[in-house]
Amino acid sequence: MSHIKKALAGAAIAGLGSLGLIVLPAHAATLGEPLGAGPEDVTFTQVVTDAGGQDFEVKETWGHTYKDNAGNIRVTLHSFSISLVGGNPDDELIDARLRVYSGRPDGSTILIDDVIWDGGDDPITFNPRNPLNYPNISKIKVSGVGIDDDGLAGAKALVVKQPVIGDGVTP
Repeated sequence: MSHIKKALAGAAIAGLGSLGLIVLPAHAATLGEPLGAGPEDVTFTQVVTDAGGQDFEVKETWGHTYKDNAGNIRVTLHSFSISLVGGNPDDELIDARLRVYSGRPDGSTILIDDVIWDGGDDPITFNPRNPLNYPNISKIKVSGVGIDDDGLAGAKALVVKQPVIGDGVTP
C-alpha cells in the first residue's frame, strides 16, 4: 500500500513542478571562508595553572581546510590534549571542559562541541568537531583544567581563535 502512496505523491509533485507551482532553490549559500594561503597545520601549546599551583599543558592543532558534503568550507581541528606537567600522572586525574565554537558569516559563533572530563586520565586526548572556516571567529574554549577532587578551582579559561589556514599551501 505504501508504494502506491509514494507513486501518487511523486506524480503529484512532478505535476505541480511542471505547472511552475513548486520552486526549488537554485543553490544554497556556501558557509565558511574560501580556502586561503597559510600553513597547513598550526599547533598552539599553552601552559595553564590551577588554583593549587599544578601546571597543565594544553595543546591543539588546527589543520587543513576542506569542503564538506553540504558544500561548506571547514577547518580540521584534528588534535587536542591536556597533560599534567610534573607530578605523577598515575596519581592524579584531570578535570576539564572543552567547547568548540563555529564561526558564522555575521561574526557570531555557535557551540558545536561541548565535552566535560571529571577525573579524566592523564593525558586527556580528544578529536573535536570541525568548525566552519572563519579565521579569528571560530574558536575553542578550555576551562576548569585542574586536579580532580582536590577541592581547588581549575585554571582560568583559555580561548584560542582559529588561525588563517591554507589548503596545502606552506609559506
